[in-house]
Amino acid sequence: IILDGVCVVQVECQGDSFAAGLDAQSGKILWKIDRPSKANWSSPSVYRATDGKQFLLMHSGSDLLALSPRDGKVQWKVDIGCSTVPSSLALDSKEFVPAGGRTAFDLSSVGKEPSKLWDNNKLASNACSPLVVGNRVYTVSRTILVCGDVYSGKTLWQSRIAEGNIWSSPVVVGDKLYLFAQDGKCSVVQLGDTEGKVIATNVLGEDVLGSPAVVSNAMYVRSIS
Repeated sequence: IILDGVCVVQVECQGDSFAAGLDAQSGKILWKIDRPSKANWSSPSVYRATDGKQFLLMHSGSDLLALSPRDGKVQWKVDIGCSTVPSSLALDSKEFVPAGGRTAFDLSSVGKEPSKLWDNNKLASNACSPLVVGNRVYTVSRTILVCGDVYSGKTLWQSRIAEGNIWSSPVVVGDKLYLFAQDGKCSVVQLGDTEGKVIATNVLGEDVLGSPAVVSNAMYVRSIS
């Protein structure tokens, strides 16, 4: 992630583990902190507070923390075990963390340890990062798409939408969700208040592990080849 002119990297494995901030122009190391020596595939995320300040958020199997991007100073830390494959999502003074299934934290108190809003183990995800649209949070647990309420964490509905392994995270365009399975089949889901209905399945013909990106009227998908 590049934030405030700093390129931030998070490297966590069974060996030497660290997070570091490098000057995006020169490559000079501005700061470096130790991280747990355990495998972690999640990516850091960014939170922009109402006062304009920006913070870097990252999690591991043992903690959740916020850093200042320019100097790496820890603003707060929560001791909590998080899943180390999906990433967290920060939006509208909330952070949705893959812990206890799915846990939401209140980030409105800038620079202070956040308070827990809710948790729901039915909103867990094995690999996919969460997606928030309006007052709905969407997660994918293996082949099940689960929809929850952003404010209460209550499960609203769940639908089986795909078969096989899923590693990429979903994207939403309008009122439709797109999700690629590893075999390259893309399920197009019509999102509703009470259900998610698969209305089309597009076959790419190649394995897909990465998440797609949507820009303007185009979707960019990285296949295995």
